[in-house]
Amino acid sequence: MTWPDLISVVSAFLTVVALVLALPQLMVARRQAREIQQIRLSLSTRYIGTFPKYLRDIVNFVEDAESEIIICSNFATSGFFSAHSTWRQYRNALEERQDANVSVEIILPDEAHRERLNEQDFAFSDEAWIQWKSNPAFQEGIKELIATTATTGSRVKIADLEKSTLIKLVEDNDKKALDTTFHRAKVVLTSFVSPLHFWIIDGRKAIFTIPFTAALGEPPLLGIRGYGFMTSDTDLIRALYHIRDRYKLGHQSIGPPG
Repeated sequence: MTWPDLISVVSAFLTVVALVLALPQLMVARRQAREIQQIRLSLSTRYIGTFPKYLRDIVNFVEDAESEIIICSNFATSGFFSAHSTWRQYRNALEERQDANVSVEIILPDEAHRERLNEQDFAFSDEAWIQWKSNPAFQEGIKELIATTATTGSRVKIADLEKSTLIKLVEDNDKKALDTTFHRAKVVLTSFVSPLHFWIIDGRKAIFTIPFTAALGEPPLLGIRGYGFMTSDTDLIRALYHIRDRYKLGHQSIGPPG
């Protein structure tokens, strides 16, 4: 056996030995990673991501509701553009739970405040507006908005869509959701924009989110974005109920029809 052959054999042998020695450490590392994940999942309150990623968690929560869903949000159609397929799942879950006699309450700003919020969300440059309209991530929602909200004679192509027209269509879409998906729900209209959004399920768990708005001129994700958190902490859920009660004081309640 030549020296190069001997060196190759010794190298291969040492590689095998190293792998054998490393295997127990790898197994320990994987076990520790699983334990850390289990600890993270068992925390009563944990971070679940940014908008619109946490919408999928909201859908799961709604689907799990047995008696009560309480929603506080600035729009009835959150996620319609940014995650349109998830929005459809959210809408379907709400309707199915109401079919199963789960009560739903939604608290959101009145029409005037929603309109002002939409104007703020779309207050970006013309260049950013063109960029937003051409973004494939939003086109599905824009197409459905035009198809289902605008009348036949007023339908426009996305390329020709003006911000003022879209703002009106967004508000019409919110009204449509209140008249359809939420027509059996108790609707509370407030005279302010909520700085905190939340979904409480059966009083036993909740998702709360902290929204923020893109800077003026920044290419938007429809302006509103935010951080989401999931909780089963009873004190925190009780605090969300208190916020709900304060929001409802002195504000208009609508339905459900008797």
